[in-house]
Amino acid sequence: MKAESQGVKELDDTTVIMPLGLAQDLVYGRGEHRVSAVTLQLRRTQDIPRAQKRLQEMLKDEPFEIHTFEQLTPLYGQIVGLYRAIFTFLALIMGVIVLFSVVNTMTMNVLERTTEIGTLRALGSRRGEVRMQFLAEGAAIGVMGASTGLLLGWLIALAINASGWRWLPPLSAQPVPFHLEYLATRWQFIVPWVAVVLVTLLASVGPANRGARLPIVDALRHV
Repeated sequence: MKAESQGVKELDDTTVIMPLGLAQDLVYGRGEHRVSAVTLQLRRTQDIPRAQKRLQEMLKDEPFEIHTFEQLTPLYGQIVGLYRAIFTFLALIMGVIVLFSVVNTMTMNVLERTTEIGTLRALGSRRGEVRMQFLAEGAAIGVMGASTGLLLGWLIALAINASGWRWLPPLSAQPVPFHLEYLATRWQFIVPWVAVVLVTLLASVGPANRGARLPIVDALRHV
């Protein structure tokens, strides 16, 4: 037997790991040996509900209680909720920045192309066609911006993961490799990409309506 660091100081100070038989001898002595709890560790967090349901079916006739890590450690759920709120707030701030940036860009686009809009309207283009043209441009800006951002983020994550950087997490006794889980789920790509495109498209509605409603004569006179 030997002492082995678990990487977390609190665990090293309070946890003793030993064979089950030895632990039962120390706790129960010559009495009946029992097991008070069994801990299962899964490879993926998202498998917890399915594993819990399966265990409940297998042990429905046994005097067992099944609890998840989050149920036994309420602090974990509170920390996750805190970070979720922080990231949601940051996402809202970035969405507002994107919204106003695209509105400014599309407004300048309409002003610079006022004469072109007047020419198109004079040649028979309807307001809806002019509006759809600017909405398509806004959507194209969103698609290109979102795709470029995801690509750059992926390249940066690869560079960081390959750099060999190490850091000391809270409650840890020794540094661990710094790793970004950029490819953990497909939703990490789909949700930000769709959100940026929708925000960009929404920001283009006002300038597109403004350009479509320009009087033909005033648009042709614009310098």
